Amino acid sequence: MTNFGRVFGRKSNASRGSSPSIGWPRDNDGIQRIFSKEMWEGEGSAAQVLRLAGMSPDDPENMLPTQEVVSARMDAKLVQRARWLDAVNAEFPASGQLEPYSMIPWTFWHEGRFASLLILGCKLYPAEKWNTLLLPRDDESSRYHGLPKHPGGYPDAFNQALREKLTAIADHSRMIEDVTTSKVKNRDPKASGFVMARAEMYRSYTETIKRYALGFSAIIFGEDAIERHEQTFGCHLER
Repeated sequence: MTNFGRVFGRKSNASRGSSPSIGWPRDNDGIQRIFSKEMWEGEGSAAQVLRLAGMSPDDPENMLPTQEVVSARMDAKLVQRARWLDAVNAEFPASGQLEPYSMIPWTFWHEGRFASLLILGCKLYPAEKWNTLLLPRDDESSRYHGLPKHPGGYPDAFNQALREKLTAIADHSRMIEDVTTSKVKNRDPKASGFVMARAEMYRSYTETIKRYALGFSAIIFGEDAIERHEQTFGCHLER
């Protein structure tokens, strides 16, 4: 299983951190659900509201992954990234080799509220292509590609600014989760609208987070470098 670590994406060897599912209660069957199984019981209950939104208790969208499932997905994403990085590096000589740089650092993916937002809410993972820059591994490779060398870390100011942005999103999404759950439990006539709005919120935040990642990277490396990077490697990446 994956052993997370170097936060800039080269190699992982630190502790896993907390599960993004911590804090969610388990149903009697041991499964963590966004809307618990008891909320679906009875025809005159909150179940009607949820069914109006086109949901059922065992929908994948309603079931939270366990730490083991998240770790397995992390493993798979890392394997995929290693394979396509090898394929990209095979196109260049030894003087032009590249390393992956995770635009949203791995450390953020280990903090409970950020993990809940990124992994559970937005269905994102750190080793995916959208979160990756391909940067030269040494000075020689930097000259070859005309791109800044992999820095091996992140400026403190970057971490602070990104933390502020993600905290605002995480706090807002948590509030919406709480309000939506309350509306459903209380059979509010507008509850189904809240359920659908919740799904749309995460779709919107997914795009916002991706923009933040690329935007902050442009501040660190310069817009010209990011533009050159996208022109050179855009065919290999998914934004």
